[in-house]
Amino acid sequence: MKNFWKILAALMVVALPFVVASCGDDDDEKGPKTYQYTWTLQNTSLGSSATTAEKQAALTAEATVNTLFANAFKAQGFVVDATAQKFSVQSENEASGFDNRVKSAVYGVKAQASFLSAVEPLPAAAKVTVKRGSTVVIDEKLK
Repeated sequence: MKNFWKILAALMVVALPFVVASCGDDDDEKGPKTYQYTWTLQNTSLGSSATTAEKQAALTAEATVNTLFANAFKAQGFVVDATAQKFSVQSENEASGFDNRVKSAVYGVKAQASFLSAVEPLPAAAKVTVKRGSTVVIDEKLK
């Protein structure tokens, strides 16, 4: 029985550094978080009865609207990849503040005269959806 206690004591001495290391305060790590966003333009295609010129105008309108949103997100301080329709920000602040900046950017674009003329060729159901991960931040009709 004496050997059992000696072996147990030796194991505890060996295991002690691992126990102390695992009990650290790792869960409260401070530091910046990265918030990833995506945006999609939906319902922008015209029906099969549309002429080739109308379809081309809708494609041009979609590209213009996409560029306007990309520029607005950049102006809000986000890092933007317009081609992939993604943007991100790294900060120690909560996501809700950035979600509000996203909404502000979308509403700001929709108020621009260049936007209003750009969306004219698009169908009435055309909309933009911005998500942070799987959370929908804004889902707005373009017209």
